[in-house]
Amino acid sequence: MLTMTVSGHQYNLESRSVEAALQGALPEPIHEHFVVINSRRWPPKQVLALVTGLDRADFTTHQARRALTRLGFPAGRAVR
Repeated sequence: MLTMTVSGHQYNLESRSVEAALQGALPEPIHEHFVVINSRRWPPKQVLALVTGLDRADFTTHQARRALTRLGFPAGRAVR
């Protein structure tokens, strides 16, 4: 379990809860950064917003990517 504070709110995240939060959702187009969850590439901010309910303006891509990689999800950068 990962405890993180984003925008003054504390969240306890687990990889299973992240995977569950994405059920039924489709990944948005990748612009630069991505994380791989359930064999799909996802924008980190989309994932963290779905999991926490926060507005994407409340955190950075770097914060989202760091939290998700700490949960064990691989991350990468799109090649242009």
